[in-house]
Amino acid sequence: MFRNLKKQGEETPLDHIPEMDYSHNWFMEAYRTLINSSNDSGRIPLSELKIFQQEFGLIGTFKEFARIIYSISDTYAEYREKENQKEINKLG
Repeated sequence: MFRNLKKQGEETPLDHIPEMDYSHNWFMEAYRTLINSSNDSGRIPLSELKIFQQEFGLIGTFKEFARIIYSISDTYAEYREKENQKEINKLG
């Protein structure tokens, strides 16, 4: 569908896909590794971030790393909560 529009010179959503760079992928992979260390509240302990730093190194500072990992974690938690609420609404 989009290819036909593109051939006709039309703008499509494919024209606006951001390019993924290495650092974005690196942080997501770090998050996927660290999520296994989440505590009962769902938070990744700061001590686990420090261990990750010692074992794998970082892109940027530790403060930046912690902020990005916790932002990814918070965003995912919000998404899960919305999805759970949708399921509850379907059942109710």
